[in-house]
Amino acid sequence: MFNEKTTAIVKCVINPSHVDDYGHLNNAHYSYYFEKGRIALQEKFGLKDSVLAEKGIGFLVFTATYKYKKQVFANAEVEIHSQFVPYDKGARIYIDHTMYLNRDIVASARTEHVFVNLKSNKPIKPLDELIQKIT
Repeated sequence: MFNEKTTAIVKCVINPSHVDDYGHLNNAHYSYYFEKGRIALQEKFGLKDSVLAEKGIGFLVFTATYKYKKQVFANAEVEIHSQFVPYDKGARIYIDHTMYLNRDIVASARTEHVFVNLKSNKPIKPLDELIQKIT
């Protein structure tokens, strides 16, 4: 269940160039739309990639898993709901994403992220300012 306080919602129209020969959104393009949700979520929490980069920090995808429930076709307007998963411990942060079409879930994803020192390319502890907001 999504918590409004920790969720970003983005409306997107499915680009016809992302549709395959079967007429539906190609599986390779779902990540594009879920990425829009991640960006909006980071902006909501004041953690834009450009701001992090200025501090020498990267917020990188470590793994991503997808579940497809229904087909989505060109020019459909979908909503992406992205939410940080409550932080437990460790170096990884998770984001749950859900794609809706007319209130129906058509796909979902979980992305696993790590904060990285951009100079050393080594993982670093998640930022305290984020941990406080998502616990």
